[in-house]
Amino acid sequence: MGTQRRSDRHWRVNRLLRGTVVVMLFNGLASCTAVAPIVATLPPSQIIVPEHRRGLLAIRSGCTYLRAANQRFTIIWPDGFRWSAGENAVIAPDGGVFRDGDAIVTRGGDGSIDFFSNQKETYAKLARCGEPYTIANQVKGDLL
Repeated sequence: MGTQRRSDRHWRVNRLLRGTVVVMLFNGLASCTAVAPIVATLPPSQIIVPEHRRGLLAIRSGCTYLRAANQRFTIIWPDGFRWSAGENAVIAPDGGVFRDGDAIVTRGGDGSIDFFSNQKETYAKLARCGEPYTIANQVKGDLL
């Protein structure tokens, strides 16, 4: 009888520990998906580039992209734009909210991340997002 009781207790403790490990792993994985995307911005500029790009905002794997005409451009945002984890969106200085899947139009052009070479973390994140880059002097919501 004593052996049976120890075996039952062992089984229950083993089962409890396995459940705890599963919950810990699940919580760890859930927190891994909450990576804030890079919203790199350039200093203010009075130069307005006339080129427009229309497309959809895509927020994937810590990056923000403009998906347009079968291309994907990593966005370098205008000064003052920021990521809001609470909104799960990019927020404009005027309060505009840009979420994954939103139709947007950018005014700007092809860009380079060389401007960020002295900001090692920002440069590395943008490099991971990949080329081509688009520098956006303006970003607005768009009705495609």
